[in-house]
Amino acid sequence: MDQLDNLINTYRNGDSQAAEQLLVKLAPLISMYTRFIKYGGADFNRSPNLAKFLKALRHPNGSKGAISWLRNQGRRYSIEEIEQEVKISILECAYNKGKIIGWIHYILAKNIKELMGGWMETEAFHSEPTNKKGILNSLLDQVELNPDEDELLKIYLDSGLDSEYTSRKLGVNLNQFYYRLRKIKEKCQKN
Repeated sequence: MDQLDNLINTYRNGDSQAAEQLLVKLAPLISMYTRFIKYGGADFNRSPNLAKFLKALRHPNGSKGAISWLRNQGRRYSIEEIEQEVKISILECAYNKGKIIGWIHYILAKNIKELMGGWMETEAFHSEPTNKKGILNSLLDQVELNPDEDELLKIYLDSGLDSEYTSRKLGVNLNQFYYRLRKIKEKCQKN
């Protein structure tokens, strides 16, 4: 645990390499949450963190309602999009709270609800999943982006939603990329 705490502290002091190392070290946790959100189903006796995450969603119909909601909404997003949201949540916990355990459930629940209830909710997006890129582009045409945001999205979409490739191409660290992407999402949600 000391190694994880050291990585978090180094990351909080602005070291982007520490953010990348943190994500690598927490790959099993990222994978567990990503698969659960995308596909549903889990053994809650073996994965109590997932049960805590479901409670943090605060679905009106409890955990069963939350699982059903995740299953339905998860189909609308690629595994990469969900994984990215999990990574953003982990980095947000590490940076803002100084720890991950104890906070990840709440931060991830907040971010997943924002993602799945947000700016990609259109009839066309749901009816033609093969045309997601075109639908996303048309949605983005309705939002005024600055040239840097526009370039980030163009590279990100052209790369097939590869965050690491996009951050390298832009010459920014992964954390900066996620932060900029979060700001674009917020801008899109306001419109």
